[in-house]
Amino acid sequence: MKWLLVLAACGAPQALPPDPVEPTIRRVFREQLIDASGVDTLRSTYELETTGTSAKLVVTHERASITQLDMHTAWAFERRLTYYGTLHGAIDGSTSGASLDFAPEDDELPVRLHCVPQGHMVMPAHARISVRLADCEDPPERAWEPWTTQYVAMLVCRRGGTGSDGGTLVTTRDLAFADPPGVEWVEERTACKVYGSGFRWR
Repeated sequence: MKWLLVLAACGAPQALPPDPVEPTIRRVFREQLIDASGVDTLRSTYELETTGTSAKLVVTHERASITQLDMHTAWAFERRLTYYGTLHGAIDGSTSGASLDFAPEDDELPVRLHCVPQGHMVMPAHARISVRLADCEDPPERAWEPWTTQYVAMLVCRRGGTGSDGGTLVTTRDLAFADPPGVEWVEERTACKVYGSGFRWR
């Protein structure tokens, strides 16, 4: 009697490598508008997250009664809006720019942002306005103390497009996003003119 031995190899098929995970890139910008009367003193924080072509923008508005930059106060929360959208193009500096189309989570108007990489000079986080002119003239360049600046790469976004006035964003400035904790545009106003303004670290 002859025996035939058959060996069969068993095993699961070789697993495919997992799909690459898109990194989430977070950028932050804050705007402080300090009014001499304390009535229109506002602070708005913009947090932008992009993962591949998906984007999220969280806007937080706060208010205070301070009349000069960096007076100690507790900022009162007013409103937070979250926008979800789509990224068109690249925002890593490899192209001339990109656009972001956002829809809010409630009945607010949609927002379109056109974004380009730019650089700006930024002052230290502890910079203060040290020269205030009572006659509403423009302050000298060195109204800030200390007067030291650093060149910082930012993603500068401007609103645009039909139906995208973005009234809930409050700011009329461009949004200048930087890596966390981000930068802030600070502006201290009189009843007639701006005392001083500029970018500084948060």
